[in-house]
Amino acid sequence: MIRFSQDSWFAPLFVYFGGVIPKLKWPTLVYSLYACCAYMFCMKFNLAIAQDGINLVANSTTFMLVFRLNQCHSRLQHAQSMVMEALGGLRGIVGCACLTADIPATEDKQHEMRQAATLMKMHVCRLAIACAVSLKYHMRAVEMMNSCGQKINTQSLRHALSDLVRIKSLLTEFEAKRVEEQSGLYEVKHDHDAGSCLPSSKKSCFSVDIYRKRSERDLADRKPILGENGSEFQCGGAIPLLIVNFLRVAVRLPLSQKWGYPERVLNVVEAHLSVFMKALRGMDGMGSVGLPLPYLQLCKWLLLIFIVVYPWNVNSEHGWWSNVMVPIILAMTLLGFEVVADDMENPLGDDSADISLYEMIHEFEVDVEAIFNCSEVEDESMRQSWDELGRQFQYTAGCDILAKLTTSGRRARFTDFFEWQPLPRHTVDYIAMQSTDTSSLNRRFFRQCSAPAPEPEDGSDSEPDSSFFEQSKDILGIQHCVALRATLPHIMEARSQGRFLEREPIARTLSFREVMHSPIRK
Repeated sequence: MIRFSQDSWFAPLFVYFGGVIPKLKWPTLVYSLYACCAYMFCMKFNLAIAQDGINLVANSTTFMLVFRLNQCHSRLQHAQSMVMEALGGLRGIVGCACLTADIPATEDKQHEMRQAATLMKMHVCRLAIACAVSLKYHMRAVEMMNSCGQKINTQSLRHALSDLVRIKSLLTEFEAKRVEEQSGLYEVKHDHDAGSCLPSSKKSCFSVDIYRKRSERDLADRKPILGENGSEFQCGGAIPLLIVNFLRVAVRLPLSQKWGYPERVLNVVEAHLSVFMKALRGMDGMGSVGLPLPYLQLCKWLLLIFIVVYPWNVNSEHGWWSNVMVPIILAMTLLGFEVVADDMENPLGDDSADISLYEMIHEFEVDVEAIFNCSEVEDESMRQSWDELGRQFQYTAGCDILAKLTTSGRRARFTDFFEWQPLPRHTVDYIAMQSTDTSSLNRRFFRQCSAPAPEPEDGSDSEPDSSFFEQSKDILGIQHCVALRATLPHIMEARSQGRFLEREPIARTLSFREVMHSPIRK
């Protein structure tokens, strides 16, 4: 969601990017021309429509649009609450797993137990982050399936594949394979160019299909972009639900173990999982179920009838202001209600008024790092500070007892298992356009207008590097994400796929499936 200055009452009036002005600019010009032509025609031929019923249509239209706007704003607030609950549930799971597991100081095999506890914490952290990232992919897939039908454009596919690559970089080979099988992204081959999502030279299209069980004949003309043909999970499913099952297995590993936690802690963990699952169901329903079509159709028909008919209600005694300017102002006001409601109808989408899941996911990654370090490398220093404070109050005996409960040994850091990798350029630009401040957007616009576009060095027609954060430093910007610090084959493959999605010109891509299945390129 775009931020703006709230220091002055007049500040939002002059915001261009992220506001309603860009979407009303051309409709205002077109409607102004229409209103002027209608006024001149009525004045020349002495034609006017009676006012009977115009006020009733205006009141009905205003009521319907305002009611729809309130409903969409309620959906926005509800979606924000559900996202916070989902990520809050994951935070609770990470906190319980990392801060509850402890090793008795009297045990002999403290080194082996500490390694087991640390590995369990690492698994919980990576699966929790992967689950958070999968929320964005799942909502993107639901939106593409409902709004685009069986065809999606290459840019949407590029972002969806980038999310999947980011998820793969946090999983094991088995887990990554299961995620690929349930991704639900397909490449459809056509015998003609009509209706193709690619340029005319390409004879393939892309589709997304989740929550639908298809027969083998339905799947004959399409191949999964990720995963192999003939796999059991061809139709796609909810990836967050799949990763939550992996996470549930990980949090059960330390139950009743000397290096873990007692079984009653599982009740707390399951409570957090229930919160996450409930929020996921709500987010899924909000993305897949929009406003009823009859209600939406009635709103649009009333708006269209009113803005078309109203300029013909001419009173020659009132002049240009009442007959031209007032219809323009009324029409743009009602059309503004319509535009704002459309933006907020799916609050988990890609509009500038929607909730920025990437931003909230990044905040969650930062929190997970802090929780892991607090339970590992910072634990001994924290206990030492407690000991110093207790001795300051002359509680030496109590400090000696607490000191015996402290285990020794090497403590791990979050960066021992994970690394902060740069986000792809197109993802950085996407985040910048959805969750930044208006001043940064204005600086980007003026830089692009004043500076000539550089020519590619290799003479290709690829897009120039116009990354937002290379042009203006934005304090709200996000440039990095968490990935496993490992060199496993599937992780190296994910990095190779990520480089392709970032650098390869989309216009020259013959097949996303061929490239995503290609061998690892160094």
